[in-house]
Amino acid sequence: MKVLKFGGTSVGKDGALAKVVDIVLDSAKEGHVAIVASALCGVTDSLIKLANSAKVRNSDMTTYYTLVQRHFTLCMQLAGSDEQLSASVTALLEELKHTLEGVKILKELSPRTLDLIMSYGEKLSCTILAAVLRARGLDAEFCDAQKFMFTDDVFGNATVDYEATTPAVRQWFNNNKKVQVVTGFSGCTSSGETTTLGRGGGDLTASVLGAILNAECIEVWTDVDGVLTANPKVVDGTFVINTLSYEEAMELSYFGAKVIYAPTMAPAMRSSVPIRIRNTFNPPAPGTMIRKEPGDNKFQIRAISSIDDITLVVLQGSDMVGIPGVAGRLFSVLSGCVNVILISQASSEHSICLAVAPQDGEKARTLINREFEREMEKGFIDEVTLHTNLSIVAIVGSQMKRVPGVAGLVTTMMGEHGCNIIALAQGSSELNMSMVLLKEDLHSAIQHIHDAFFATGVSRNIREPVRSFHIYISSNRTGEWLRYIASKVKETFKDKNLNIKILGACDAKKMRLVECHQSPSRVSDQVVRATSIQSLDIDEDSWEELAEELDMNRFIDSLKYHREFVKGRVVTVFLDDRNSEENAACYPDLLQNGAVVVTSNTCVWGRKELQDMLLHKRFMWSPASGFTLSTCTAILSYRSSDADELQIKLESHNSALLQPLHALAACPCGSPSSDGCKVSFQESSSDAAYCLSITTADEETSISCKMNKDLPSTVPQIFRKLLSIPSGI
Repeated sequence: MKVLKFGGTSVGKDGALAKVVDIVLDSAKEGHVAIVASALCGVTDSLIKLANSAKVRNSDMTTYYTLVQRHFTLCMQLAGSDEQLSASVTALLEELKHTLEGVKILKELSPRTLDLIMSYGEKLSCTILAAVLRARGLDAEFCDAQKFMFTDDVFGNATVDYEATTPAVRQWFNNNKKVQVVTGFSGCTSSGETTTLGRGGGDLTASVLGAILNAECIEVWTDVDGVLTANPKVVDGTFVINTLSYEEAMELSYFGAKVIYAPTMAPAMRSSVPIRIRNTFNPPAPGTMIRKEPGDNKFQIRAISSIDDITLVVLQGSDMVGIPGVAGRLFSVLSGCVNVILISQASSEHSICLAVAPQDGEKARTLINREFEREMEKGFIDEVTLHTNLSIVAIVGSQMKRVPGVAGLVTTMMGEHGCNIIALAQGSSELNMSMVLLKEDLHSAIQHIHDAFFATGVSRNIREPVRSFHIYISSNRTGEWLRYIASKVKETFKDKNLNIKILGACDAKKMRLVECHQSPSRVSDQVVRATSIQSLDIDEDSWEELAEELDMNRFIDSLKYHREFVKGRVVTVFLDDRNSEENAACYPDLLQNGAVVVTSNTCVWGRKELQDMLLHKRFMWSPASGFTLSTCTAILSYRSSDADELQIKLESHNSALLQPLHALAACPCGSPSSDGCKVSFQESSSDAAYCLSITTADEETSISCKMNKDLPSTVPQIFRKLLSIPSGI
């Protein structure tokens, strides 16, 4: 047996309910199923609005009639003129109307009455779904969960009474063999009063049924392909996680993941019933399986979750050190009044930090100040302080257990990108590491952490830091460079931890820049954020559409300004194949600024300042092979040996320009010799390549190389060179 749960987006969007019917029919062919459904998307909010309007005797019934029209339209679309269905829906809507009129007369809306009103959303949707399934040939019937889902009387957030619910569920399903279409979200007290199960109550209903009935699987159908590695609305490069353990799923849910809800895990976990998250609008997608064992994971972490807005409550005092009972009194006074999200305490016991919801901050401060009033009067403990506009980032994964370096990598990434960690907490299970950050740093922090562990699409070696390259391209073939950087680098360096971001691109007439509009301290939020190479900020398809008239001074200034704030963290690269005198004149300044210049040696030839830089170990990097340029005479690559010798490799695709090569090759150490090396050059007949060899006069050293004529081979060569650059230059 399977339990299929469909959320509001699955049954409420245009055409969605028809997809639900198809999914149920396909599943029913494989075995017995039970269905749990939510109200149509947005209906619960409309019911709450109606209830509050009735309380203040608002006579506007527009929202009510909109609900009536929406449900009857759905009936006509999917079931036609089904008189029995129309009568059932009409009866439910009339009950709802009478309840609202009662609220209006009494001018009172108790939590008990609000729960009753909210329950009509599920009753309406499940009534319609059961009728449509019957019309399609499946023997299905509507089932109100209040017949067996017993709870306490905490209206609005009731807790399931498993002792009463378990036998009632088994008895109901033993006696009713039709496919049950069960209302999610609601239950009832032992005296029969309607309750609701709070946030995620529909998923909880499905989990309870699956656990009690020992289901093969609980399938939660929603509008995403599964649980993602991070929130795709704020992070580039997220992807679906194939498997999660119950514990991992609970941690992610607790810290903000909205696809799953923590209470849903408990019943299924106790009975070891797997939960699969699937997409109603993409049924072939396998989704995410949540089970006892997490399964294989080639990454060091599983996912990143966050809570956008929290308040940090800080209790501190020098006389707290070594005094037993302080923590006990603190948590005791908050128990039942304030939900504590995170706890962090220094080993010195000088301070205790508690993260709470913003609306609970003042309440927590009042309660704690009252509890420790005497100690505060004597100066033993300071008054409680509140820190607002904070967020929590949680890194979750069972594979973090006993793996050294994960915490170090995370904190290093935060430091490198200017995100200050205010508080840090990690349990002994090592499933979760949580950090409190400034709210303004949240999105930047999540992106950097995601890049560090997931960007390359392969297992992260935590001992090998991510290499980040921020690139400015000046070329008459900018589109080609962008295409091959996006494709060839990913293909060639798939086993490397590479993050590449294109921040500027130009040709002879136009340019595109990712500008730095923030103050220097906030540059890291937008500009320094290195994305995966699959998601370049400037790409081949869009760069010309968004380009503006070329202003080379502004282009170079942007590069220098950016470089100033990423020194030691990111390699900034100026890739220039325009062979422009204007561009070449900028090289010394860029090199002095710490940027890396990739260019042809024609731009270096005859420029004493640049040659002096090379001799004094200033970096001038160029590809070792494959640089095809219309005006390029040769490629110069430079490295300095321990003996401080300047070693030069030369390549050319124009035999008429060998004379400059002879002259340059004859001066490997800057001396004006004319016969230092012998140079030979020939075009290969077997492939589209040119060969060049340089041999010293004593014939003890010989350099031979082959140069391909196309960009695809050039790009990997450039990045091999860039990877050899030491970090932190």
